Amino acid sequence: MECASLARYSWVDLAFSVVGVCTFLVDWGSDIWVATEFYCRGDLLWFGVLVGLMALSSVVVQMFSWFWFQYDRELPGLGAGGGGGEEGAEGQGTAGNSVVMFGDRVKLSCLLHVLQLGFLCRHFWVIWQGFRVWWRREEGSEFAVYLTHDLSMLRLIETFCESAPQLTLMIYVMLQTNKARTVQFVSIAASTTSMAWMVVDYHRSLRSFVPDKAKQTWSSSVIYFLWNLLLMAPRVAALALFASVLPAAIVPHFALVWVVFVLWAWRQRTDFMDSAGGEWLYRATVGLIWYEGLTP
Repeated sequence: MECASLARYSWVDLAFSVVGVCTFLVDWGSDIWVATEFYCRGDLLWFGVLVGLMALSSVVVQMFSWFWFQYDRELPGLGAGGGGGEEGAEGQGTAGNSVVMFGDRVKLSCLLHVLQLGFLCRHFWVIWQGFRVWWRREEGSEFAVYLTHDLSMLRLIETFCESAPQLTLMIYVMLQTNKARTVQFVSIAASTTSMAWMVVDYHRSLRSFVPDKAKQTWSSSVIYFLWNLLLMAPRVAALALFASVLPAAIVPHFALVWVVFVLWAWRQRTDFMDSAGGEWLYRATVGLIWYEGLTP
């Protein structure tokens, strides 16, 4: 890994953004495929649980995205729409005034978030901005890194709010029914890959966002991806096995452990969001991530 004093946006960062949106779309496409299969076969319980997980995760991510949109409109030089962070750096030119997500179209942004499309629009917006920076050969690089870091954080939240619970559900259904269809294998593979990739993407983005950190190369990214893939898959499988053996205990187990984690995050006096409501949403999300990561 090479150390850099300033963040620089490269074609590798653009490639990671493109792969990130592809994994997001494939994951959601596989979820819709599975939900359709459940509905057509009359498995309304699993259909309802899966759709509920998808809806809940979408609402949580849209709330974070909207909170950050509101916060960043008040930052000098940014105007509207990146995500909780720092002021724009020199070299972004007019980007800070006019190239931020949705510009000053607050009502349009609000409508997109209500329709659960704000997060998806962020994907394409960041890719477009990253392409412009790459085409201009790093002009506005720090601004693109700023937007990419926000998006990677949202993708990480979406992964642990939707992909991990959905993966646990798929494994649990296979264990309970003693059957495995092609669509379930596709969903499991898509969710597992998405989880591992999003953690790598966030870690790489975080290192790019912090100037005194060494940037992650392709080789280290591949190793870190495999590490997370082999680490998280057994954890989720263990949780699914626990649910299949003691199905009545999984909800109380989650509630008790999750509350403890949320209270622990509160005791750490986290200060990630700019409002009390947003901070409690963040703590609740952190508690969920800790639960899924530390259960086994």
